[in-house]
Amino acid sequence: MCIDKNTIEEAQDYILFKAAALKQENGKYKAVSAARMQRKISRSFKRQMEWLIEKSAELSFFNSKAAVLRIERKTVQDEINRMLEDLPENENIADSVANGGEAAFKKGAKAAYLKFTMESVGLDFDLVNPYAIDYLKAKKTIHLSDYRGSIKRTTKKQILKILTEAAETGTSYQETGRKIRAQGAEGVFSRFRSELIATNEIGHAYGEGNHQMVDIYKKDTGAVIQKYWITVQDDRVTPECAANESVGWIGWDEHFPSGDDIAPRNANPRCRCDCGYRHVDLQGNPL
Repeated sequence: MCIDKNTIEEAQDYILFKAAALKQENGKYKAVSAARMQRKISRSFKRQMEWLIEKSAELSFFNSKAAVLRIERKTVQDEINRMLEDLPENENIADSVANGGEAAFKKGAKAAYLKFTMESVGLDFDLVNPYAIDYLKAKKTIHLSDYRGSIKRTTKKQILKILTEAAETGTSYQETGRKIRAQGAEGVFSRFRSELIATNEIGHAYGEGNHQMVDIYKKDTGAVIQKYWITVQDDRVTPECAANESVGWIGWDEHFPSGDDIAPRNANPRCRCDCGYRHVDLQGNPL
C-alpha cells in the first residue's frame, strides 16, 4: 500500500508535537486530559458522519440526473443548510469541551495558587470558581454557535462544500457518501482533528486558569507581576512564539509581540507554549 508523503509528514509532525507538549508545565496531566476529551469528541464526530451519510440521501438533487445549474446554487445551499441545522452531537461536543476544560482550568489555577503560596496571604482557592464558570459558559456558547472558530461552524462549512459540489457536478449519492466518509480519515471527522481540538482546549483552559489565579493574587495583594512566554524550544516553535519568548519578562498589562496576552496563542491551534509569572518589586527585581 502506497501512503502519501504529505500524510506521513503530517503524522510525524504530530507525534513530535505531542512529545514536545509533555515539556509544558503539568504536561503529562494535560496529555491525559486531552486524550480523554479526544475520545469523547471522536465518538461524536463518528455519529455526525454516519448521520450525514444517511440524511444526505433525502436531498432533492440526488433524485435528479441533471447537474444543478449555477443560478440554483443558493437554493441548493439553503436546502443543505436546513439539513445541517439538525446535525446531531453538537451539544455533546460542547459539553465535552466544557467538562474537560473545567478540570484543566482549576489545575492551572491550583499551580499558580501553590507557586505564589497564596494560602499564606489568606487567599481562598475557591475564589477562582466564578471565573471558571464564566470561561466554560463562554466556551460552550461559542461551540454551539456558528461563530468563527467554533467546532460546529468548521464542520458545517466543509460538509456544505462537499454537498454543493456534488449538486453542481451531478456526483452520485454513493460517491458523495464516500467523500463524506473520507472526512473520517483526514478531515473534519478525523481523529487528528479531534486530537488537535482537545489539545488546544486543554492548553487554553489550563493557561486561563493559571492567569486568573495570578490576577486574583495581584488584585488582592497589590503585587507587581511580570509574565514570560515559554516555548518548548524545538525546531517547530513558530517565529511568532520565538519572538514572544525573546522579549523576556514583560509587565502584566503588556502584550507580547504576537499581540497575545497569554499562552497558548489564539491564532495557532498547535501552540504548545506556556506563560510563567513572577512577583517583582517596583524596580523589577524578583521577590
